[in-house]
Amino acid sequence: MDTPTWDTELPPEAVKRLRPEDKGRRAVTSLTRKVETLERWGRNGIPAGMAEAVPWDRAKLRRWADVRFGLWPWADPQVDAKDGRNAALMERFRRALEVLEVRAKDRGANLKRELEAKDRIIANLERQNADLLDQVRQLQKMVGVEPVVRR
Repeated sequence: MDTPTWDTELPPEAVKRLRPEDKGRRAVTSLTRKVETLERWGRNGIPAGMAEAVPWDRAKLRRWADVRFGLWPWADPQVDAKDGRNAALMERFRRALEVLEVRAKDRGANLKRELEAKDRIIANLERQNADLLDQVRQLQKMVGVEPVVRR
């Protein structure tokens, strides 16, 4: 099946020349894909390098474009109005952002716990190294060997 013209990458002048129903179909299709993408990221995590792409507000949602995912921008704020004709999609958008925020906070908390655990491991290793160096020095004294000094 061929991709319809309205569902391809188009320069702004070409979008303006589309039939009104195709412009509407393009915007709603793109909005649906954007919401589905955010929901997928909420379930599976944001892919590497895509965190900057997350549209945290309606204006960014409107401008978000990515040919790989078939995400097209639109200019009409009515497409993404909270209580407009796509209110159900916009509610899903808000919920997807909430999930992404929770994931980001959880990730920060997990990173903090990991860093604290690594700090404890490092401190333990430093103590072990100091103990081992002390034992080496004591053994060197016992056998009458001149201590080796690192330079």
